[in-house]
Amino acid sequence: MIRFVDTVKRVTAYKCHYLTQKNTKVRERLYILTLALVFTGSLAMAQRVESERVSIAVRSGANLQKFDERGSDGRIQKNYLLPGVHFGMNVNIPVSSDFHFQTGFLIITKGSKGVVETSTTTRLSYLEMPLNLVYKKPWGSGYIMLGFGPYVARGFGGHVTSGTGAVEFSRDIKFTDPAKDDGLSWTSYFERMDVGANMFVGYMMSSGLFLQVNTQQGLVKINPTYNQYPGDRSSIKNMGFGVSLGYKF
Repeated sequence: MIRFVDTVKRVTAYKCHYLTQKNTKVRERLYILTLALVFTGSLAMAQRVESERVSIAVRSGANLQKFDERGSDGRIQKNYLLPGVHFGMNVNIPVSSDFHFQTGFLIITKGSKGVVETSTTTRLSYLEMPLNLVYKKPWGSGYIMLGFGPYVARGFGGHVTSGTGAVEFSRDIKFTDPAKDDGLSWTSYFERMDVGANMFVGYMMSSGLFLQVNTQQGLVKINPTYNQYPGDRSSIKNMGFGVSLGYKF
């Protein structure tokens, strides 16, 4: 009986030792395979980064903006285009050989010109961040670019000028969250945040110089809530288009 027990112990110990060695070998093989996969992936990523790396570009240009506006009764209000400028930088992150994710920041002036009883010009200054998906297709010695996506902007300044030409008055714009106006203050109030959609098409030369035409449409209203009008249906949204000249480093 004692011999039988000893034999069972030896067999069990041998099996445990064998299984331990086997598991160790399996773990070693998995470890080597993991290292190989990581190494191969690193080489592929390195080759990709070498050919398609993150890039930075600067651009500036001119734009024409106006308000997409509805009055307190919900009717469309007529506005005229107002010239402005923009400048800033883009960061292009490769997603694939044909697509890039583009973000960055722009300082941009928006606004509108309207005529009701007197001429009123509204100028708004924003810090804007685009979030675009950009498609690039080789054409000639450069690339055709097509981009679209949302943008988020934060207002930081502006003023309103009203008058008949001979006499004009100017008042500052104050951005608040949320914007409310009791109609008694000389200050004009606007919502601080603007969110919208934009799209552009352009061409980039092999030297890195590029030209693009863009358009955008605000999706949220930026005008204040008027406390004196309980049934107020007014809405003001930014809209416009522009042309940019830039350079990719």
